[in-house]
Amino acid sequence: LPRLYPAVFSAGLIAYALSVSAFVVPLILGGDRFKMYSNLIYDQVTQSGEFGRAAAMAVVLLIVSVSLAEGLRFGLRKMVGR
Repeated sequence: LPRLYPAVFSAGLIAYALSVSAFVVPLILGGDRFKMYSNLIYDQVTQSGEFGRAAAMAVVLLIVSVSLAEGLRFGLRKMVGR
């Protein structure tokens, strides 16, 4: 079981990266009821024309994503012992 940790963390990281970058599927399935962060950024640009706010939101999304990925990588290294 301990040898499966790297695979589980890698799969989770890939799934998270794909879900963060998902844009079209939540737009089609959720419509206006359910907004994901990427859709909010898109709305800021297309509907409001707020490029500054959209850029700030994109930077926040980038920082959160990279921080989470690095945190998972650190935790994985600590578990595996490398």
